[in-house]
Amino acid sequence: MSVIYYLVSLIWMEVVFHLSIYGKIEGMIIYPILFSVPIALFLVVVSSRFSYKINGILSKLMMFIVTLFFSAQIVYHEVFDTFLMMKSITEGAGQAADFGGTIGDAISANGLSLFLIWIPFFVNIVLLFFDKKHEKCRFNQWSIKTVGVFLGIVLLAFLGSRLTLSFYGYGSYSPYEIYYSHGMTDQSMNKLGVITTVYREVEYNLEEKLNITPRYNKKIVGKGLPTDLDTVRYSIIDDDGKNDEPNVLDIDFAKISDKEKNETVLDMNQYFSSVTPTMKNEYTGMFKNYNLIFITAESFSKYAIDETLTPTLYQLSQEGFQFNNFYNPTWYLSTIDGEYVNLLGQIPVDGDWSFQHASQNWTPFAIGNQLNELGYHSYAYHDHDAHYYDRTVLHPTLGYNFKAVGSGLTMKSKWPESDLELAEISYEEYMNKEPFNAYYITMSGHLPYNYDFNSMAVKNREAVANLDCSTEVAAYKAANIELDKAVAYLIAQAKEKGVLDQTLFVIVPDHYPYGLKDGLFNELEGKNVEDDKFELYRSTMIIWSPSMKESIPVDKYCSSMDILPTVSNLLGIEYDSRLLAGRDAMSECEPLIMLKDRSFITDKIKYDAITNEITYITDEKVDDTYVSSKITEVNNRFKYSGDILNTDYFNIVLPEQ
Repeated sequence: MSVIYYLVSLIWMEVVFHLSIYGKIEGMIIYPILFSVPIALFLVVVSSRFSYKINGILSKLMMFIVTLFFSAQIVYHEVFDTFLMMKSITEGAGQAADFGGTIGDAISANGLSLFLIWIPFFVNIVLLFFDKKHEKCRFNQWSIKTVGVFLGIVLLAFLGSRLTLSFYGYGSYSPYEIYYSHGMTDQSMNKLGVITTVYREVEYNLEEKLNITPRYNKKIVGKGLPTDLDTVRYSIIDDDGKNDEPNVLDIDFAKISDKEKNETVLDMNQYFSSVTPTMKNEYTGMFKNYNLIFITAESFSKYAIDETLTPTLYQLSQEGFQFNNFYNPTWYLSTIDGEYVNLLGQIPVDGDWSFQHASQNWTPFAIGNQLNELGYHSYAYHDHDAHYYDRTVLHPTLGYNFKAVGSGLTMKSKWPESDLELAEISYEEYMNKEPFNAYYITMSGHLPYNYDFNSMAVKNREAVANLDCSTEVAAYKAANIELDKAVAYLIAQAKEKGVLDQTLFVIVPDHYPYGLKDGLFNELEGKNVEDDKFELYRSTMIIWSPSMKESIPVDKYCSSMDILPTVSNLLGIEYDSRLLAGRDAMSECEPLIMLKDRSFITDKIKYDAITNEITYITDEKVDDTYVSSKITEVNNRFKYSGDILNTDYFNIVLPEQ
């Protein structure tokens, strides 16, 4: 096959991919095109060294793999609202079967894009029947010398493409920074393309396995504002007791550095020692020595709460803390990254299975480990496959006695399983062991939202029969009724055993219900949020105890990253606020909500890192210095969250006893 065929094919797939995911083509499409050149040349080399027959087989095989990968990206993004990275293929391939029906729907929804993506491959097949000239040749192979020359051309084309990265400057989120910084998949897919993004990940993982310091660790983050700051767009939207003791532990960073040789750890010591901690406040220890029931609820959202359909969740949301500006961004690996953020208060590492990685480390700030030090009995339950995401390994390292289907639990209900049934078969184990700490990962709210493949929607179908809404939205509401029943059951059992008044409930989502697409989530909320990358993630966090005399409204902007420090502070647990990416939502520190593409929200602005658009939340204007400082802070929190994971940092500064 010729260079022209491969080059046109790769460019064609990049263009179709961009139109399918982003709906438009912009100026930076030049980078997917430029980086397609060396890849096309390389494919020519691989499919020209052998006999005509073998070359033909290799050509078709390579094009099949490339086309399949592009197709998988489109389908995966449709289902999970994120991109499929190489480690997810190797680590999670066996779990795709659980999403068979949903994947089929995603393929159907993207039928035109997938058809267009596969055109170059079919052209390759068709050319086989017209290539009469080469068919007569027994061999059509290049000499070693020719291969060497072409590989040299490949290298020059690749280096030339990299040289063009500086055309947009060196500022934050420029193509140059994205290329040389690990952990910017969303930015890279948008500005550099699929091929370049995969190359970056493969190169980084290879360097990591060979113990080579990745060049992506260059400190180029925070060098300034986006290069095209002059084109930043501004708009206005309408606004629809103290303690001076810091939340820190006694860590002597200087002493640790004196004995440390690892440059990354030395840099981390310097950084964390300079971070301003959050202060203890009037809510510190409000629920000290309380029992804890913590629920990460599958696809839960504020729009699942209904006074009639989910009366218990409604009651708790009205009587407890009312977080009016809580956001629940998605991350790289769906539910398991949602759990990682909820339970560890850190940013997952792009391209890694962070929770699985963390299970090899010491996690002293995990609620289970923290409360076990205080004599609590900690249990975790999940009403689905125990080995899904390797939870049998993950949660015990967080201090929990973990049980799920196939490992200590047997469920009668099937996909998705019943949260109520889970509550019924688990509560007895811990409620007689005060103080207790029970953690639940629920399942009833899982997609798909229909009456064909969702047993919980079918079970509660009658309750939503009279709703004036689509079948999908009604099924979503019906599925979440099961969560409400489970919470009501746990409250009733705690009351019967006389422990309710001394029990704190925390109920948070793992991610927004991305199973509702194409206007369905808009229908659920009653306004257009699917096209608003920030409001799409507006959600709820329920923190409630019957001991609360009145509800407590919290208008501060906060997110799932802030759950761990907020709960730790409420329970009066000693922790070090400098070492977490999240912050106590009850503290007076300035809020910072971060999205996986490094867009962010403060109490003044919303900043879109992809488009460089700034939207004001208040009438207070900000200058370039403010935006630049926040970009730097976001980049730092991403970087040092990754460094904590990769160095097992807590075992260095707070060694496990």
